[in-house]
This record gives sequence, structure tokens and C-alpha cells, in this order.
Amino acid sequence: MSQKKPLRRSPSFQLYCSSFLASCITMTNQQVGAYIRLLCWQWDHDAVPSQEESLRKILGGITKREFRAIWDVLRNKFVEENGLLRNPRLEVERQNQLEYRQKQRERGAAGARARWPRHSDPIALESSTSTKSKQTILTVQPQAIVDLWNNTMTLPIPQVRKLTEKRTVKLRARLREFPDLKTWQQVFAYLNTQDWCRGMSKRGWTANFDWIIESENTMQKWYEKSETPQPTQAVSTITVRPVRPNGRLAKIQASNLALVGDNQ
Repeated sequence: MSQKKPLRRSPSFQLYCSSFLASCITMTNQQVGAYIRLLCWQWDHDAVPSQEESLRKILGGITKREFRAIWDVLRNKFVEENGLLRNPRLEVERQNQLEYRQKQRERGAAGARARWPRHSDPIALESSTSTKSKQTILTVQPQAIVDLWNNTMTLPIPQVRKLTEKRTVKLRARLREFPDLKTWQQVFAYLNTQDWCRGMSKRGWTANFDWIIESENTMQKWYEKSETPQPTQAVSTITVRPVRPNGRLAKIQASNLALVGDNQ
């Protein structure tokens, strides 16, 4: 039975220049350099330590004063979990790379089976399919969805303070149905722009994390809504016509014009 080798860690990540520049536009050169170094450390080590002493060493042994000037700006770029720091956007990029490389591997395997069909092993293929299914469930962890919610949704939509066992069970069920992190990112970004999710309806109801993970139907409904282009409202134009005086007003206006003409 053939066994798949695990994917090697990617040595690089994509840097989207316009997005990065927009997020760093108010930073100093020293702060931008520290930010890049921390992102690179996270990519190679999966996370960044949260202890100040360790961070200062990673940033080249800077002083406490220098560190405070940098960290006051950079702390909002990272989310702490179990004593480790991660930049959520970088983890989205890691997930995108894993999915792309997995698809490339599957295409290569399909091409090999088409070229050498006699070497195809039904048992190995079945095992491979089963392994792929398990990997789909485990590639995105429940905590990643919680972090994405907390980094996307803004007040008055409440943050998730604790990933309980009940929430974990529901999240794992939803992740089997929606394994792509970009789907969750799209749905959260859409809901965050809706007034009815922000207590601005007659009911005064506000969206929360438990509501969106409650059932497959809820997630599917709002994913489809976020995919649907919103109709644009036609701008109505009003034609303004000049008002012509009549009756007594017309006589007064004619008298005024005659008077002005006589004085000239």
C-alpha cells in the first residue's frame, strides 16, 4: 500500500504589496522592518513567542525602550493563543498555499494514473481518498475560525472570549461542510457590513458567533448571500423648471423693470 509523504514546509509566502503598504503607511522604517522580521519568524516557526525578552532577541537584541516604541504599534497585528502570537492574515496565506499544493499533488497523481493505469492500486486509492477527507477536516482548526471572527467583526457585534467544548463540536461539524478558510472570511466580512446584524433593526438583534455556527443551513444561506451581487439603486433626476411669474406678481415685476430702465 502506497503512503503519501507529508507536504514540506513552504520556504516563502506571497507579499501583496498594495495591501502591505496600506497596512504600514503610518509606520516608521524601524517598525516596518520589525514587522517583516516577525512575519518571517512566524512563517518558519508557526508562531511568535509572546514573551518580551524573546521578542527583543528576534528583533536583533533591541533595548526595552526601542521595543516599546515598536510593539505599541505592532501588537494589534498579532493574536495571542496559548502563549504564542500569530498574524491571522499570514495564516490565511499558509492555508491557501497548502490547498494549492494539495491540488497540484492530486493532479500529478491523476496524470500518473492516466499514463500508467496498470500500476493503479484500488486499495491505495481508497486509502488516499480517506486520508484526504481527514486532512480536509484538520487543515483548519476551530481556533483559527474564532481568531478570524475576532479580527473581522467590529462592535457592537460581540467577540468570542472562550472556545468552549460545545462550540468546538459545532465548529468541527461546520468545518467538514465548509473546509475553506476563505469561505469563512467572506461570510464574516459580509455580515460585518449588514445593519441588521449590528442591532439596527426593529428587533435590535445583534449577530453572534454561536448563531453563525449553529447549523449548516445558516452558514450556507449567508455564504450564498455574500456571493450574490448587490443591486445598485438608480439615481433619480429631477428636472427643475424656471418659474415664470403671472397675475399680480407679473405686473409688479414689469413695473420694476420699467423703473430701472427709466433711471438708466
